[in-house]
Amino acid sequence: MSSDVPQLGAQKKQAIEPHVVKQTLKQKDFITFLKESNLTVAQIAGGEDIPKAEVVVKWKYELGKSLVRPEVVSMLPTQMRWLHEQYMRAMHDCIFMQGAKIKDEDFFQGEAIIWINWEEVYQLFNQEDLDISMVGLWVL
Repeated sequence: MSSDVPQLGAQKKQAIEPHVVKQTLKQKDFITFLKESNLTVAQIAGGEDIPKAEVVVKWKYELGKSLVRPEVVSMLPTQMRWLHEQYMRAMHDCIFMQGAKIKDEDFFQGEAIIWINWEEVYQLFNQEDLDISMVGLWVL
């Protein structure tokens, strides 16, 4: 009884090309994320806890209190620090709204006064929603 199937050692050795696994874009992004995350293998595998970032609570507006965190005031740009000082002075003197006089050449509609609500200045400092009058004041 003879078989057509070559037996072990009966055939020539053949070279096999290495199998190349192509990575998808998602896999490449995931591998890049893992490299950039600086996580240990144990953290990725779930054996170690991943440290949590400190959450900074948003600074809330309160009339008469600083517009920004007190530790940030000294780092404000010159004009913002000056405006913050004006606000603190106005709060000390119980001035809860401030008027800004505009000239005819600013908007070509005659002289006028723009009334500034201090809460809008807070929004400016903290990059929140702004009233159009605040934008007009700031660009002048």
